[in-house]
Amino acid sequence: TRGWDAERGYTFSQRGKEEASDYRYFPDPDLVPVTVSPEQLAEYKAALVEPPASRRSRFQEDLGLSPYDASVIVQQGRAFAEYFEQVAQLAGDGKQAANWATQDVLRELNQRHETLEEFVITPQLLGTLLKRVTDGKITVKSGRELFAALLDEADESAAPTVDRIDQLIAERGLEVVSDTGALDTAIDAALADSPKAIEDFKAGKQQAVGAVIGKVMKSLKGADPKTVRERILQKLSEF
Repeated sequence: TRGWDAERGYTFSQRGKEEASDYRYFPDPDLVPVTVSPEQLAEYKAALVEPPASRRSRFQEDLGLSPYDASVIVQQGRAFAEYFEQVAQLAGDGKQAANWATQDVLRELNQRHETLEEFVITPQLLGTLLKRVTDGKITVKSGRELFAALLDEADESAAPTVDRIDQLIAERGLEVVSDTGALDTAIDAALADSPKAIEDFKAGKQQAVGAVIGKVMKSLKGADPKTVRERILQKLSEF
């Protein structure tokens, strides 16, 4: 047992007990003995809500989250943690799901003053969108364009469905360009339209290639920026 010295601001020992008998335990005659079977104990444990500390550890071990990301998600409450977990399972990428949940989703919830239950981007919707990103069908940039488009459509009409994701990808031409012929055609056109950038690049200004990349990306929204840059540099080396 500890005492508190308010003037000095510290605790001090008052008395100690070494064994259970020092506490003078004795049976209460009004309480009957209770026997809990292993089956009952397992049932009771299964009914308990997962503690925050356990959930944080599981997110780190099973989904590869950093301690920071896991803490941010769990601190938002049980509903948000379950939302994130559903998204991660559908997307197949815990880190990607964490980035979108803690950045895009929380931002929209705060700006719209909505609860997660009111939010039109369901975990099924976001998980499917991110699956298109992790599968390489669309880029992260295109994914964010889709996210914004889905929110805009929800503001104007009914809540969007999962099927709407692929429809928007097709309508907006966001699918990653795998046709090297189409990519080369767009790059050649951008280079032909950028003589100053080519001149600057030859003069040692590496940043000049950015203007050409921008023109290609504007022409082919589904192009991968890294691939575009590599292909442009390859073509410039041939000049």
